[in-house]
Amino acid sequence: MKIVRTYDTRAQAVFFKTALERFGINSVVVAPCANEEPGLEGRCNLEVQEHEEERARNMLAVVENGMGL
Repeated sequence: MKIVRTYDTRAQAVFFKTALERFGINSVVVAPCANEEPGLEGRCNLEVQEHEEERARNMLAVVENGMGL
């Protein structure tokens, strides 16, 4: 699995996981960050299969830009 983004909250990661699934990328996993720094315990990684990494990054950029992020 490859990390495509890290989000500040699990809710954000789950939201973008759902968006990627709607684009047909079904290997998406929400995983807690390893080696957390104090105060950042809620951060989560969005991970996909290696062969879908580039497509997932492109789709996330489209969705995030559309939301003004």
